[in-house]
Amino acid sequence: EEATYETGTLYQGYGTHYIDLWVGSPPQRQTVIVDTGSSTTAFPCSECIDCGVDEDTGEHYHMDPNFDEAKSTTFQQSSCRP
Repeated sequence: EEATYETGTLYQGYGTHYIDLWVGSPPQRQTVIVDTGSSTTAFPCSECIDCGVDEDTGEHYHMDPNFDEAKSTTFQQSSCRP
């Protein structure tokens, strides 16, 4: 099977870098931090109620709405545990 590659714009933040990922079918945008020290990229799903929320101020850190798995025809549940 032939591999396909996508490119995207890398945005510079304060001490970190971000990229927009388009995930699922139909695609939903998720802006994520590029972490060169990890092999995993994660973003909040629809069931997460307090992911990326400052407990003191209630401010949300995520730029995009949580990923809605019910709207994706290609969603597959995965686990971080072996």
